[in-house]
Amino acid sequence: MPRVVASIRRPAAVDLEEVAFVRRHTNRPIKITVPGPFALAKLALDEHYQDFEALVQACAGAVNDELREVKAAGADIVQIDKPYL
Repeated sequence: MPRVVASIRRPAAVDLEEVAFVRRHTNRPIKITVPGPFALAKLALDEHYQDFEALVQACAGAVNDELREVKAAGADIVQIDKPYL
């Protein structure tokens, strides 16, 4: 189980290289799927925020940054999975 022991931050993109690679090799639409902030928060042991809503909001910021970068890199469709809802 991932532990949250400090403020959530995104030091680097997770899927950017993969999207850029696929974009270089196809002109067809590219779809990328990422876990949603609620799912990320549900799967984590929160030892920092001690507030589920604050944890979800922090995760949402990181997910938003990731999606903006992959969209700029050429992803045509971005999907946020919400397995817990």
